[in-house]
Amino acid sequence: MKNALKKILPAAAAGILCLFVAVRCQKEETDTVTDIDGNLYKTIVIGGNTWMAENLRTTKFRDGTAIPLVTAEAEWAGLTGAAYCWPENNATNKSTYGGFYNGYAVFDSHGLCPTGWHIPSDGDWIDLELELGMPQGEAYLDAIRAETQNVGGKLKATVNWDAPNLGANNSSDFTAYGTGYRRPSGEFAWFRQWTGYLTTTPATTQGNCWMRYLGYDIQGIDRHERDRQYGYSVRCVKD
Repeated sequence: MKNALKKILPAAAAGILCLFVAVRCQKEETDTVTDIDGNLYKTIVIGGNTWMAENLRTTKFRDGTAIPLVTAEAEWAGLTGAAYCWPENNATNKSTYGGFYNGYAVFDSHGLCPTGWHIPSDGDWIDLELELGMPQGEAYLDAIRAETQNVGGKLKATVNWDAPNLGANNSSDFTAYGTGYRRPSGEFAWFRQWTGYLTTTPATTQGNCWMRYLGYDIQGIDRHERDRQYGYSVRCVKD
């Protein structure tokens, strides 16, 4: 009997170990998503939605169609279709800050996010904000909201921002960095001081859409409408 137990116990332990490893690997796989370029992104769940926890950095739409890389200011200013660039036109910013995509890319039918994912709507952002303490009465304001509740601070990383980076604690694990953005003129602005994200929800002005700003000098989160010529960071949400 003792000899039999000696054989059974190691086998059982090995089986438990294999089961643990399998479960862990399965969890790790569900905690990431890969884009068409092979870039791997961490994900998080906030407000019932699964979000990318990093900025998109693909150079192609999900069907493999290349997104035009536009670096020149004059060319960017004259765009009527999809384009992307790296913050400050510096490719070394890709791994940390991701890319900037204009509104035409966000709305392009080829699909900017990986299969099974989408650009967040205004409603997706509001779900996230309410989960982090946004007062219901402030949710649809065209303004900086939820300063007292530090909603912006809960989304901002404690690094890759200029001081004072008010309220930043990244308690949500969203890990927003101060990417800056690209203006319709093609100029880059506010690197390490602000970041912005377009949504797919049309705003009150024809052709504009709602978006979000986070800033180094605010603790809340700004909701405004912007036209499609702007270049902003992109986060995707699981369908």
